[in-house]
Amino acid sequence: MKLTDGVPPTWRVKLKSGNDVLVMADSAHVNETHQVFSLMLEDTTEEDRASEFLHITNRFPTRPERVIVTVAAFPLGDIEEVVAGDWKEVPAE
Repeated sequence: MKLTDGVPPTWRVKLKSGNDVLVMADSAHVNETHQVFSLMLEDTTEEDRASEFLHITNRFPTRPERVIVTVAAFPLGDIEEVVAGDWKEVPAE
């Protein structure tokens, strides 16, 4: 597997516990219970076994080697704030 469009944006998830989590993801969305972050990847070979361990949520019909993979999901009740940005380092506290 490889990234399709270079290094993805980094999202900062501020949790109610006071912790910050940095997530590299192409997209973020909210479902009924979670904030979900996903990456678009390219399945580089037919022998690539990484897909056995990843949560693939979608494939592109016209380009089946491209897949959407869930990289993180946080319960909505645990999140204080989600900040999109291209952080070059961990933000200072």
